[in-house]
Amino acid sequence: MISEHCDPLSDEFFEQRKTELEQRVTARRYNHSLGVVDACVMLAHIYGIDERKARLAGILHDWDKCFDDDGIRRRAHEVGLDVEAEVLDMVPQALHGMTAALALARDYPEIPEDVIQAISRHTVASVDMQPLDMALYVADAIEVNRDPEKLGEQVEQLRGMVGKETLEKLFFETYRFWTILLLNRTSSLHPDTITVWNEYANRFKPCGKKSFKEMRKELT
Repeated sequence: MISEHCDPLSDEFFEQRKTELEQRVTARRYNHSLGVVDACVMLAHIYGIDERKARLAGILHDWDKCFDDDGIRRRAHEVGLDVEAEVLDMVPQALHGMTAALALARDYPEIPEDVIQAISRHTVASVDMQPLDMALYVADAIEVNRDPEKLGEQVEQLRGMVGKETLEKLFFETYRFWTILLLNRTSSLHPDTITVWNEYANRFKPCGKKSFKEMRKELT
């Protein structure tokens, strides 16, 4: 256990982890994390979330991005992540949030559970995303270092939705953006992706549109 016995939401704890992160990841990944901090704090301010928790989640969300695919597989075993072999084989990088969350909870047990949860959920998400979870997920996509020329104009569209849409709607549109991007790149998807998509797509289904479940029932 590496507990430092100080308030995990304090400036001191944040600066210590920031320094440690800079030593763990590439300069590009470190700058991305700083951008996520700023974006997550901004979203927290707008949507009424604890800004100190948003700051901490932002700096820690890519804690395990220092591992390559085989490294993540070993990390998953080390921290006791319960995951199917198929997932470890196909989408190891989708697990970096989950492995980081388990490692951070072990090494810094003072970190609030909702911060750990947000870190764990920032890649695959969940059917019951909480405000901090959604803020971190969105911040990861819209932070200032995300280049629209590489990711598409949707990044600017998402940025323009901040404060104009509910946080849940903003999360859904961000989830749509990432899912389509992965499909366009012919990337493998985590098995839970379709479950999360169906849950939120049903919530934001346009009025008058029938769900897949309803259409299937009509055909049987």
